[in-house]
Amino acid sequence: MGVFRKQGVFWIDYYADGHHKRERIGLDKRLAETVHRQRKVEIAKRKYLDKQRPITTTFDHLANAYFCNARDQRQKCSWT
Repeated sequence: MGVFRKQGVFWIDYYADGHHKRERIGLDKRLAETVHRQRKVEIAKRKYLDKQRPITTTFDHLANAYFCNARDQRQKCSWT
């Protein structure tokens, strides 16, 4: 866990609920350190988990999108 710099941009690295997380913060190291401390406090208070968005995409929606795309690709290809 910590703050690190990669290609001139500061990132934070931490674990939340058993998952490894990384966030791109920006060019300011102090801001990255502040955000990292905030994330650690949120995780300790169990508030970080409340911020995550629920999955709103259903399997039926994904399957329909896949089959529509597959059908369109078949029409573009020549199999003869």
